[in-house]
Amino acid sequence: MPQREDGACIYLAEDNTCKIYATRPELCNMDKMYEVRKKQMNISKKDYFILNNEFCNEMIKEDKMSDEYLINIKKYDE
Repeated sequence: MPQREDGACIYLAEDNTCKIYATRPELCNMDKMYEVRKKQMNISKKDYFILNNEFCNEMIKEDKMSDEYLINIKKYDE
């Protein structure tokens, strides 16, 4: 994926939302990717989202990006 100088996706807006959300690549579409991988991973959708969130946050930290890009998935746990 194309990146900005700070390591973030070039389609990431100032408010931390995706500028091309409606037309984003399948790789960025968690629902579609879950459908592709659920059988081979034998995992629930919730657990798949949690794993992906952890991975994304690890990449953000590894790339020394600002903490503003970290996602707290627990706020969606309602």
